[in-house]
Amino acid sequence: MPEFELISPDGEDIEFVPADAAPGGYALLGAESFGAKTSFGDFYFYHYAGEGFSIWKSVYDIHRPARVIGRADQSVIELTSMFEGSFSIDWTGVTTGKLPLKQIELYHAPWIDNVAEFRGGRQYLTLDVHLTAPLLEPYAGEFPLLDRFLGDVAKGQPAKLFGGAQLATPRLNAVLKAMMEYQFKDSLAARYYDSYVHILLLLVLEQLSAPGSPTLFSATDIEKAHEARRLLTAEYHENYTIARLSRKLATNPYKLKTAFKHLFGVSIGKYKKHAFMEYARQLLLNTDNSIDEIAMLLGYNSQQNFTTAFRNHFGCTPGWMRRRK
Repeated sequence: MPEFELISPDGEDIEFVPADAAPGGYALLGAESFGAKTSFGDFYFYHYAGEGFSIWKSVYDIHRPARVIGRADQSVIELTSMFEGSFSIDWTGVTTGKLPLKQIELYHAPWIDNVAEFRGGRQYLTLDVHLTAPLLEPYAGEFPLLDRFLGDVAKGQPAKLFGGAQLATPRLNAVLKAMMEYQFKDSLAARYYDSYVHILLLLVLEQLSAPGSPTLFSATDIEKAHEARRLLTAEYHENYTIARLSRKLATNPYKLKTAFKHLFGVSIGKYKKHAFMEYARQLLLNTDNSIDEIAMLLGYNSQQNFTTAFRNHFGCTPGWMRRRK
């Protein structure tokens, strides 16, 4: 049985049950599981208890709008991240507002008492890692902000390591995803999760100590970075510059550049160059378009400029690439 309770403030029934397989194959291997059935949707919880940490993978399959109160008489140090959907939460004394996608925060809650508000017709996926103070303490000497955070924990006070949600770096996001998608033997899960929790912690602390940290990105900043990437690969003929992208998306060029690089691990310019050249290669190998037509499709004002860019990227001319067909 779970060590917490779920309550509907609107008086709807919530019943804990043995967990069925969550839609989408979201089980966490090596973990215990249980679920909750309600009139507005189904909950699936996967819990792995390690040495000095625990992992909670939660899936919420919500049919219609609803609110749920979560309570437990215990304190937690929680690294939280949203992977699908984005719901609002009001956690007494800790945080309030919408949990943004692909962002993280490490916080201490002296007790669990929160209200989550879900929209209907959606599925939500969260990964939370609970850490103990003894696990964190060996790192505190190298990171003053962590030392201050642990001081608040020792006093039983609510605390946030970053002071606000942080967009997860590509490396950090990859580690979170690897933890959720463990596919080896259950008997090896302990070693796997233990290794990845420490790697995750190092990446969180690296982000904390990065120049200019903490860097906050709003949900709008993230959405516009994703839209910029979509435009770069959906409208090749436009040959977007950062200035044009910024105007089209009605955003600040600096915000767009920094959010894009933080989210995808590469600058807009490098991403665009790679995407354009890969698209050109596919056209050369899989279509009968002339080299001049391909240059025009990619927004180049001459075949010569396209050929130069192609040679600089691949080390050969478009003509040589085409002859490999």
